[in-house]
Amino acid sequence: MSSRGADERALTEEASASMAHSPVDVFVRRPVLASVVSLFILLLGIRAAFELPVQQYPRIDASSLVITTVFVGASAADVKGFVTEPIERAVSAVPDIDYVDSTTTAGVSVVTVWLEYDADPAEALSQVSAQLDAISSDLPEETEPPAIEVRRADRPQATFYVAVTSDQRSRAEITEFLTREVQPMLSSLPGVQRIGLEGARPPAMRVWLDPIQLAGFNIGAGEIAAALARNNLVAPIGSAENADIETDLRADTVLQRPEDFERIVVKRDNGATVRLSDVARVELGAEEVDLDVRLDTKEAVYLSVWPAVGANELDLATALYDALERARAAAPPDIDIETAYDGTLYTKDALAEIVKTLVETILIVGAVVVLFLGSLRTALVPLVAIPPRLLGAVAAMSAMG
Repeated sequence: MSSRGADERALTEEASASMAHSPVDVFVRRPVLASVVSLFILLLGIRAAFELPVQQYPRIDASSLVITTVFVGASAADVKGFVTEPIERAVSAVPDIDYVDSTTTAGVSVVTVWLEYDADPAEALSQVSAQLDAISSDLPEETEPPAIEVRRADRPQATFYVAVTSDQRSRAEITEFLTREVQPMLSSLPGVQRIGLEGARPPAMRVWLDPIQLAGFNIGAGEIAAALARNNLVAPIGSAENADIETDLRADTVLQRPEDFERIVVKRDNGATVRLSDVARVELGAEEVDLDVRLDTKEAVYLSVWPAVGANELDLATALYDALERARAAAPPDIDIETAYDGTLYTKDALAEIVKTLVETILIVGAVVVLFLGSLRTALVPLVAIPPRLLGAVAAMSAMG
């Protein structure tokens, strides 16, 4: 009996010694320390929960640069040879590029530069812009300056689309109101990368040439374009100064009304003056676009809202709806502004289901413990331990980026 007792005491002492070296034993013997650490983890998790971005899809640090160049009147083969291929050769020398692809149609060249994973799009944008500036003299004079757009690989479409319609105003008038009032307001919201106008109709002066009159006066379309360029420009011509003041001088011949364009002199021949009104019809209209958008069969203009990388889309949605309320108050009564698409609705529903599942899980765990152990105090242990564990996981996610 004494030998058995000695063995039991030895085993007990050995278990106590091993337990003393266990990290968990520190918190068992010191409940105050355990409470402080749990409270610390709880506070870190709560703070991280408010700072973590909320997105429907995981963040992917990859993006692309889309270079669009317009060459009006050129065939697809000419655009490919004179615009697309030189741009492809130029941007291929930029570092951190994975590959380059392009799409060429009549009058338009679209070159997409795909960046490597985790490449800095701002740095790539500056280098691509420098390469395009270097080859600008090699492109045809008729081409418009290349437009560069940064696109996220994890967000090929905008998160929000806002439809603007009116029963009394044209899309050109709606575009002018959005450009002047609404677009700057939404662009200043935190977390917004850019605000696009889909299906917009920017105002433009339209010149409709009469081929019969052109043939009668022996005038070509090139002469019309040259006359428009000569008579519609702004150029500095120097400055004037005296002892008190200095004033900059400029030649401002920018034309704004159709009547001003109609008086442009196109040709002088044997004392006769041919004006633009003699060979063309001039009217104030809208630029030609290749996109037509509607909402419930009504003509509309869409505002597309693109979030910045890492932005909390739920916070952006709240700020966006508040801004749209202010925009509705400032808009004319005949203009309707409504949200046509909200990409955060799925995320909101998913978060609500997660919260519902967590509450049900905690209640089921507590009920099972009470039923099988018959102790309400024992049931409180997992109920109290679950929130710090979950928030601790959130804090770890925030720490790992």
